[in-house]
Amino acid sequence: MLWKHYQNRRTLQQEEPKSVPGTPWGGVVRTRFVAWFYLAPGQLGYPPKSYQSYILTAKKERESKNGVTGFKNALIHLYASKGASVEAFKVFQETMKPDVVSWSGLVVAYLKAGELDNAQLVFNKMPVKDVVSWTAIISGYSQAKRSKEALELFEQMRQSGVRPDEVTMVSVISACTHLGDLEVGSNVHRYIGENGFGWMVSLCNALIDMYAKSGCVEKARQVFDKMERKTLITWNSMVSACANHGNVEEAIELFHEMTKYGFLPEGVTFLALLTAFTHKGMVEEGVRLFECMKIEYGIEAQIEHYGCMVDMLGRAGRLKEAYELILNMPIPCNDVVLGALLGACRIYGDLDMAEPIVKRLLELKPDEGGYYILLLIFIWLQAEELKQQQ
Repeated sequence: MLWKHYQNRRTLQQEEPKSVPGTPWGGVVRTRFVAWFYLAPGQLGYPPKSYQSYILTAKKERESKNGVTGFKNALIHLYASKGASVEAFKVFQETMKPDVVSWSGLVVAYLKAGELDNAQLVFNKMPVKDVVSWTAIISGYSQAKRSKEALELFEQMRQSGVRPDEVTMVSVISACTHLGDLEVGSNVHRYIGENGFGWMVSLCNALIDMYAKSGCVEKARQVFDKMERKTLITWNSMVSACANHGNVEEAIELFHEMTKYGFLPEGVTFLALLTAFTHKGMVEEGVRLFECMKIEYGIEAQIEHYGCMVDMLGRAGRLKEAYELILNMPIPCNDVVLGALLGACRIYGDLDMAEPIVKRLLELKPDEGGYYILLLIFIWLQAEELKQQQ
């Protein structure tokens, strides 16, 4: 019976509709409503296009049960979505018989407004706590980087007998990632597997990210390889994990594999690979990839891509190419990109190249002029020293 339940949920998850019909009451729909407006916007679907139509729909669907409370709940959640905690609290006070939906909405309102302590006070007063209220407060602590408290709340949730769902577990994994405690993260991973959550794509993506940021690329790869279904986020996470830890060959292999399966890489994919090429000194490969990004995939390079290329060329001593790239950038240059090239000038003692760069840096950051002038003097001294050695 339990297996059939998970199979049914799995079928629904694989369909992944772009919008979830209904109102914020009942099961997964209400959990996802909270996710839309607070926990993970953009990851679990999108809310109705019009707040007004949402309220009208909520009013009609709830009218036959306890319409007044239903309509008040809709207003509370509407204000919650905007972080209007004062307005949400006023409506809550006007509600004759607030239910768990009313309380949860008020918790979310305070969380959205950044008032974590007030959210905790309301949560503590709740006569009944369901998966939505637990998930909201856990996510609030996780997003505030108060990971230990988020994990303590998760343990309390389990002890209370409320079963977590997908959204809850994403927040828990996020807390483990911020905490950087691999043992705790592994225990959560084990819990996910033992409780039938292992097939959920969003959780597997979060686990890959957690293991990668903890330096366990092998564990991340194990999660990746076991996934029956992968999304673009999955591929990008794994490519980035390999690239950031110096596994360039594996990252390139994954890059080609993802395109073979019909997943088009994004700017973040190319940035991860370019960063890996930079640290490995694979300049020619990096140049080809940079050109391929625009020509083959139509992705316009952003300032981060240019910064990576300038750094790559600069480290290789190809200072003129790096400077020409800066001059031909179709977007405004910044001090980070110029600073990368200036750093290369210091390494190679190139005073002629350093002077125009310092001039541009002084225009961008006049308050830091003293530092750049000192750096220019240092480069001049280094250049003189290199001349004497020749």
